[in-house]
Amino acid sequence: MPTRFSEEHIELIRMIPLDRIGVLPSAPQWSKQFWFRYFWQEAIARPSEFRAQSERILDFFNETFFLPERWNQEDENFDSDELRVREDNVLIYKSGGPGARHTRFRAKRGEVWNSIGNDSLLSILTALLHAGFTRIRVANMGHGKPQDSSITFAANSHSVQSDGPAYKFDIGWRGDGRTLHEISQAGGFLCRAESDYQGFAARCNLREDWHPFNDQQTRADYWYREGQSDNCLHTTISVALEFQTAATFPLTEQKLKYLSGHNPATAQEAQQLSKAEAPLKAIGISADGRDAIYRYADRQQLYMVIIDSECFDTRKQQKERFPEIAVKQLPATRIMACVSFVRVFHGSEDDQGFTALCDRARCTAPTLDRCIAVCSDRALGTLLYRRVQRAYDDTCNSMPFGTKWTPSGAATGIMKPRLMAGRAAATVYTVKELGGNAFWP
Repeated sequence: MPTRFSEEHIELIRMIPLDRIGVLPSAPQWSKQFWFRYFWQEAIARPSEFRAQSERILDFFNETFFLPERWNQEDENFDSDELRVREDNVLIYKSGGPGARHTRFRAKRGEVWNSIGNDSLLSILTALLHAGFTRIRVANMGHGKPQDSSITFAANSHSVQSDGPAYKFDIGWRGDGRTLHEISQAGGFLCRAESDYQGFAARCNLREDWHPFNDQQTRADYWYREGQSDNCLHTTISVALEFQTAATFPLTEQKLKYLSGHNPATAQEAQQLSKAEAPLKAIGISADGRDAIYRYADRQQLYMVIIDSECFDTRKQQKERFPEIAVKQLPATRIMACVSFVRVFHGSEDDQGFTALCDRARCTAPTLDRCIAVCSDRALGTLLYRRVQRAYDDTCNSMPFGTKWTPSGAATGIMKPRLMAGRAAATVYTVKELGGNAFWP
């Protein structure tokens, strides 16, 4: 009687809920289970590519688990009520997969994620990487290389010129909670897989023998998540090309689930509902401070950066083009300014949007010295300074504005959301902690 996973089981394997094989949402960050989930969720979104990696996927399951009886067509416990054989001799669920929740997987030895060998884990993670991600080779980009216009972003939206050649660049935005000094000490913006400052990559288990990104050639390239239609979170640095789009991150809907779509009407109700991980604020909506509504608000900061080299144009890989690109790193010298702002969320769902309020006291403006350092030329740096200072001022002066995340970038124009107090649009005058301390301005 067959007792091994085989090609006929590959689609059933793709449907496995991860908790059935010991990969729980509560698994520690950067653990083996964490990384398995990261690669798995991209791979299962691509059935054909998943099946193309079946040899290594089946090897992993045969090494670690016994074949469930209900998947074995020659076993009396075969689940003929839930399963059928497709025309290509692959077993599938008749009802689309709910039965997968009832399938038990018995480990062959101990706790799977403690006992699995490095080589076995590397093999399955690499298979999932190639199934769920597209590789964009850095070797195909750069000066003197033929430009592949289907994937390459060439910075040239802005140009300044003195006596010599023109300096072409684009302005982008990157969110980060660190100070400029801390980012400079770390070598600028580096993707997680390349960030060895204070052993950061190692702390994320990215230097373990079982991790695909431990291989220098693998992590040196761009990887694009096909399941999420987005850049890899660990081998790229995503840079938004619009401030409003960058301002929509991080999304907060999961954090605000506790509100269940309800906005408290009184200070007492807000006190009772508010959670420490997402505390509500008192939003002053009258000049005299008498009227307030209660919403979640947070403080964010975005760094204005200069892009002046070829990189991966994420938009060209997407069906719905989101205005961002991917770089491998951004030296600290390419950071021009920092814009700090407060987001007042209109409700508990991302689609309701937020109002952005500039926090001028916490912003850091561009400097002439930083611009000269980028160009290595005083005259050219002075022209660059004027350009980025104007962009910085325009950005700060654009607030307050209302917006929300959409698959193609921030909502603007007639689509932008408004903060409402009942049925009337509201203007934000102050933001305070529920205890009364000022939050903004």
